[in-house]
Amino acid sequence: MFTVIFMCLWLSLGDSMADSIGPLFTHKAVDEGDEVTLSCKYESSYPQNYLH
Repeated sequence: MFTVIFMCLWLSLGDSMADSIGPLFTHKAVDEGDEVTLSCKYESSYPQNYLH
């Protein structure tokens, strides 16, 4: 019984421990034809980031 509970808990928490990336701002107002730069933030649970 403990094994089943442990496996369900482990599987449900798996996604919450993943790295996350998201926008710095949810909306950006610009005029048509203007250049725009969208920035994001990246958070990692691993102390040494390995981006490729």
